Amino acid sequence: MKSHNHSSPIIQQFFRYVIIGLINTGLDFGIYTALTRGFEFWKKHYLWANAIAFLIVVTWSFFWNKYWTFNNHERKHLAQYMKFVFTTLIGISIAEGVLYMGVEIFSLHDLVSKIIAAPFVVFWNFFNYRIWVFHSQ
Repeated sequence: MKSHNHSSPIIQQFFRYVIIGLINTGLDFGIYTALTRGFEFWKKHYLWANAIAFLIVVTWSFFWNKYWTFNNHERKHLAQYMKFVFTTLIGISIAEGVLYMGVEIFSLHDLVSKIIAAPFVVFWNFFNYRIWVFHSQ
């Protein structure tokens, strides 16, 4: 009987995914805040600043998840990136839907609704990145 002294690959992947997600959140807020608080133009055009922060962070996240989380070295970068962005956009749509329902239908505080939405998005993204985007076992 073999003994395993290492954690299961999916647990290790999920742990790495969470670390990247936490860094993503910091980067997103940092880039957005730097743009909107450091430049009058971006303060007025905060939605564009948010989009720029999102694009930078989703691209950063793609490479870190591809190589570190899922240890994927396939050269299908563009196809995988498109799947990654598509999955992420669906994740954002899930978050928006849960946020809307929580606030408008169930009269919850918006931050409570965001907290409720988070696990749905985390698991949606993780399993779609793992199975569909990077074909990780």
